[in-house]
Amino acid sequence: MRAPSKSGSAYLPPIPLSLQDAFISHSWGDNQDSKFRALERWADDFARVYGRQPLVWFDKACIDQGDIDRSLQGLPIFIAGCTHFVVLAGRTYLTRLWCILEIFCFVALGGSIQNISVMHLDDSDAEYSIDRELALSEFKVSKTA
Repeated sequence: MRAPSKSGSAYLPPIPLSLQDAFISHSWGDNQDSKFRALERWADDFARVYGRQPLVWFDKACIDQGDIDRSLQGLPIFIAGCTHFVVLAGRTYLTRLWCILEIFCFVALGGSIQNISVMHLDDSDAEYSIDRELALSEFKVSKTA
């Protein structure tokens, strides 16, 4: 049961790291609706395979927005606690150095490349496809923010 918080919104208690299924990596510059649809499709595919909805780590919901700097210090731990890594790759994804750092952390901390799902958003940000590859050849540090 969800208990209301002081702000009136539903409060979900923290879940143990070992129970987090996926880390969601995305750029805030990409279309929200498109990212939601892609994430919803990924979650449906996950449910078909595992028989339940996934528990995901999503920055806006999981980082204390009142103390972002302190919360981000634990980011590698949060990433390492997830079995799957979901990339919502729209037009701006490869322009965000932070997103590339998240992928690096997942792999460097023992995450399996086979457990990375790349959800490509098309140019209109309306569709997506599931792929195992990200066009990292297009990545240039000089073009990141």
